[in-house]
Amino acid sequence: MSWNTRSDVKSATPARAEATMPTAIIVLGMHRSGTSAMTGVLGLLGVELGTRLMPPGPDNPQGFWENLDAVQIDERLLAGLDRRWDDPREMPGGWRQSAPAEAARSAIRAWLDAEFSRSRLWAVKDPRLSRCVDVWTEVLAERGIRPVFLLVARHPEEVAASLAQRSGESPAAVRLLWLRHVIDAEQASRGHARCLVTYESLLADWRGCLAGIERELGVVWPCDPREQAAAIDAFVHRDGRHHAHAGPEPDEVLAQLAGRVYGQLARATGTPAAWSTIAKLDASLSRSLGRLAPLIDDLARARTAAARDGDRVREHLQGELAERSAWALSLDRQLTEQRSKYADLVAEHEQAVAWAKSQDVALHKAGEQHAATVAEHEKAVAWALSLDRQLTEQRSKYADLVAEHEQAVAWAKSQDVALHKAGE
Repeated sequence: MSWNTRSDVKSATPARAEATMPTAIIVLGMHRSGTSAMTGVLGLLGVELGTRLMPPGPDNPQGFWENLDAVQIDERLLAGLDRRWDDPREMPGGWRQSAPAEAARSAIRAWLDAEFSRSRLWAVKDPRLSRCVDVWTEVLAERGIRPVFLLVARHPEEVAASLAQRSGESPAAVRLLWLRHVIDAEQASRGHARCLVTYESLLADWRGCLAGIERELGVVWPCDPREQAAAIDAFVHRDGRHHAHAGPEPDEVLAQLAGRVYGQLARATGTPAAWSTIAKLDASLSRSLGRLAPLIDDLARARTAAARDGDRVREHLQGELAERSAWALSLDRQLTEQRSKYADLVAEHEQAVAWAKSQDVALHKAGEQHAATVAEHEKAVAWALSLDRQLTEQRSKYADLVAEHEQAVAWAKSQDVALHKAGE
C-alpha cells in the first residue's frame, strides 16, 4: 500500500488555457476536519454548491454544505465495494473497473447534467470523496471540466475527540481512518492543481487562506472576499472550534504516527516544497500501516460485523417504529375524528343555545303581546258591558215611550169616540 508516485505530475499552477475551462473545486478531508467550514466559505464567495444540500444538524449547526446527491453516489459506491465511510482498509484491487464504479460514473454524469451543466466554477464536498474521487475525475475529464483539489486537514486528536462525542468512535479507529483519508486524498489529487490548508489556519487567517487557494488553484472568486468579509467573519470564528488539541500526543502508536504526519502537513502548508515534503511521507506511512495490516483487517471485519448487527437491530427498531408510527397515526386519525365530532357537537350545542335564546326572546315578546291583548280584551269587555248597560237603559226608555205612545193612542181614540158621539 504505497502512494502513487507516477512521474506525470503536473505543476500546481494551471496553464492559461485551463483557467478558461469550467472548474470544479473538490474539497477533500477526513470527517470532522473543517471541510464544512471551508466549503461554507466557498459558498459565501459565490462558488456554486448545487441545489440539494444536507440540512444543518446538532453536531454542525452552521451546515454541512454537502450535496445530498453526491453523498448518495459515494455511499452507494462504497457499499457496492463492501466498504463504509469508517472502513480504514484500502479500496479493493481493480475497483475502478467494477460494476459499482461504472454505476457511480453514470450517476455522476446525470448529476452533472442536472446541477452544473452551465456552471463555470462550482465545488463539491463529501469526506467519502477522499476514498473514491478517481471515478469523479474520470467523468470530469470526459466533460471538459478542470478538477482542482482543496485538501483540508485537522489535528487527528481533535478529529478523534469530535467523532467520539458525535458517534462514540474509538480514538484508535479514528486515527487509523484519518491516516487513510490523508493517504487517499494526497494520492487522488496528484497530477492536478491542489492546495492544502489546515482547519486551524482557516480559523486564524481566512483571508490568507483564500489568497493562497486562489493563487494555487488558479481560480477567481465570483465575489470579492473584501465585500464578503463581514459574512465570513460571522461564519468562521474560533468559537466554532471544539476539542482543540494542546498536546502532547497520547502514548499510543497510532496517535504518535498520526501526530507526526499532521505536524509535517502543517509545516508544509503554503511552502513551495509542500507537496514534495508531503510525498516523502509515503514510505514511512506505507511501512507503518503495512505492519498494522492484520490489525486493520481485523478491525474492519469487526466493524463490518458490528455494523451488520447494528443494521439488523436498526431494521428491527425501524420495524417497531413503523408499527408504532402506524398505531400513532391511527390514534391521531381517531383523535382527529373525535375532535371533529366534538367540534360538530359544540357547533350543534351553540346552535341549540342560540335557538333557545331566540325562542326565549320570542316567548317574552309573545308574553308581552298576550298581556297587551288581555288588556285590550278587558277594555273591550268593559266597553261592551258599558254598551250593554246603555242598551238596557235605551230599551227601558223605549218601552216607556212605547207604553206612553200606546196610552196616547188609546186616549186619542177615546177622544175621537167622544168627539164622534158629540157630533151625532
